[in-house]
Amino acid sequence: MAVRSAARDGITALTCGLQAARDFFGVAKVMCNVGKQSFGLHQLAVHLLASSARPILVVDNAPWIEDETRIRYLAEWWALNPFHRALCDRHAPIGEELFDAPEVMAIVRSQGYAGDYVHTLALPILDPAGMLGAIYCGQLAPFADELRRDLTTAATYVAVRLAQLQITAGREAPGLAELTSRQLEIAQLASHGRTNAEVSAALEISENTVKKHLKDIFERIGLSNRTQLAALFARVSPRDDFPPGVSRRDGLVITKRAD
Repeated sequence: MAVRSAARDGITALTCGLQAARDFFGVAKVMCNVGKQSFGLHQLAVHLLASSARPILVVDNAPWIEDETRIRYLAEWWALNPFHRALCDRHAPIGEELFDAPEVMAIVRSQGYAGDYVHTLALPILDPAGMLGAIYCGQLAPFADELRRDLTTAATYVAVRLAQLQITAGREAPGLAELTSRQLEIAQLASHGRTNAEVSAALEISENTVKKHLKDIFERIGLSNRTQLAALFARVSPRDDFPPGVSRRDGLVITKRAD
């Protein structure tokens, strides 16, 4: 009974926390904290996915992972993750029942992980357009059926809150995908209301270079002004408060793709 009471408390804490969350990071933060404090998970990572299913932003509570490993995971290693492939195929919770543990560990070791074996449960975050994200839960002991059910319920609450916040699949507009890394940086800063001079100072480039890039950006994605640019980023990019690469906030680690 004590275990079930703790699980109920965890779901209650999750639902209360999610109502206060205002963006993807806020939702991921609640899930990470409740997963550790109420469900006793060893580690947890919440992924935001592009419409192509590649991870574009990851929030995790595993500080022992090397930053280089995080960056390389978003750049290329995600495609080798068997749990991710299975999630995309099934859109259902995936545990270790589908995989050979030594084979999975061989993949993980090849990606630089040197710690103890961690049992994994992967949960999809779904919306009407497909798979919006994924939650990877890890613990040192196997997942009991009741804990698996509780975490599946938690993932459903996360999906509902993201839908309420209008963070949906298909966030990568075709025009943004065509921008270079530098153009995307400039577009993001301009969408936040930064002047050409402020963008110039932030990126250490000339104002003329900023003006030229903005002209090319507007032509490439079919917009006329910064107001339209801001509206586009507000609609399709719930992650643009974070710089590319690895950053930290509130005890969590955020890794964002650079392109």
